[in-house]
Amino acid sequence: MPTYEYKCSSCGHGFEIVQSMKDRAKRKCPKCEKNKLARVFGTPFIFTKGEPQTIGHWAERNTAQMGRYELGDKKGAQEEAKKKAAGSTPKGATKKEIRKMTPEQKKRYIEKGTK
Repeated sequence: MPTYEYKCSSCGHGFEIVQSMKDRAKRKCPKCEKNKLARVFGTPFIFTKGEPQTIGHWAERNTAQMGRYELGDKKGAQEEAKKKAAGSTPKGATKKEIRKMTPEQKKRYIEKGTK
């Protein structure tokens, strides 16, 4: 059941009361007993389970997600660099085989693609 705030326009007395939404609004002030009560719009209390409730919680959640995105981008860039490095070595020979070649063999291998 919601909590309603009331304030008397005659004496200034203010109070909160828990009422059903179906109940009629109070009219008589409990302090001065005049029919001058009015509902005051207060700050609502809203709670959603599982969702951030403050700006700080939103910031923490977004930072955590951005961290994951940045890590994913970094891993993607590393994988692309590996592919480029693998593609730049001539096909048919391993890095170990290329290291063992003489300068003339390396030149021929680059030009003609044969070992």
